[in-house]
Parts: sequence; C-alpha cells; structure tokens
Amino acid sequence: MSHHYELHRFVLNEIPKQASLRLLEVGCGRGIWGYLIRSERLGDTCYIIGIDLSRSYLRRCKKYRTYDDLILCHASKLPFQARAFNLVLACELIEHLVKPEGLSFLDQIEQISDRTILSTPNGFKHNDSGSLPSTEVHRSGWKPADFAHRGYKVRGIGFRFVRIYESNPLLWGFLFYVFTPISYVFPQLGEILIATK
Repeated sequence: MSHHYELHRFVLNEIPKQASLRLLEVGCGRGIWGYLIRSERLGDTCYIIGIDLSRSYLRRCKKYRTYDDLILCHASKLPFQARAFNLVLACELIEHLVKPEGLSFLDQIEQISDRTILSTPNGFKHNDSGSLPSTEVHRSGWKPADFAHRGYKVRGIGFRFVRIYESNPLLWGFLFYVFTPISYVFPQLGEILIATK
C-alpha cells in the first residue's frame, strides 16, 4: 500500500523504543515500515510479523528479510489470540476495507494488541479503481470522530483542503508543512489522520 513519506517521522515517533517488542504490521505491502522500524527505531531488538494479501509483496519482503515472519491473510480475519502483540501498526490500510470490515478490524486489533497505531486519509479519498489492483481501491472514508469515540488519540498532518499535489508538488509540500502544526492539534483539518490507542 502506498503512503505519504511525510508520515514516517510521525508514525515512528509513536513506536516505543522497547526491547523485545512484538509488532504486527497489517498491510505490510513492500515492507517500507518494517525497514524503517528496524533501521531507524528498533534495530533487531524487535519481532515483527508482516501481513498482506499480495503474494508478490510478501515475496519481496521475504527476499529482503524485513520481517521475522510473513502471513498471507485478509485484515478482517486476523489469526491471533488476545494480547499476542505489544503493538499493531496499520498505515494506510483501513480505507481499503468497507466500513463494517473496518470496524471489525478495529475490534480485532484492539483485542490482540496492547497498543495500536493507524493512519488513513481524512474522509473518503477517491482513487482510480480502474487502474489499481482491487486490494488498493479505497472503499471507505474515516473521520477523526470515528476513532475518537473508540478512545483513540487522533492527530492530523497536512491540510485536507489543499489538493494540488499533481499540478504543483512544491507548493503542496510547502502548504503541507505549514499547516501540519495546526492540523496536528485540530485533526479534522488534516489531510492524513494518525490514530493511536
């Protein structure tokens, strides 16, 4: 799954520097989060399992040994017992599930982990379903209140009312950074939500 690189520092700062951390990444994709967690945050002191629906993504992750274990499964049917992990990470995943599946996913990750970190676009963000694999089509939109009423702390980054990335990426980058301190406090203004519990 793809994501904005601006997410890296915000998400990595939410991951505790805890020795022997047991971490599950749901929707590991090409393995960028596993790589960043190992190289910039925890090194080899953690145990990371990556889950994805794409065999080609899992093969790539296996080739580069980013994760300790890899599992081919759907996010709505996680095969783990209660409190199996210290942390579940699901960046840019929940919007690819229909809303009832997404709510079920939240129930599951809250049961299998002590802590969760999620990121998603703020609201429904249309993507071109004709040119994407079915697993990467956006099927739902999520607002800060969807997470806040479940006890998540929600922060925003960027500014959701500026959608000029394709036409002027430099201006978009400038506005993204200028507005992030505001949307961090008022997540309803953010382009991207980061929810932690």
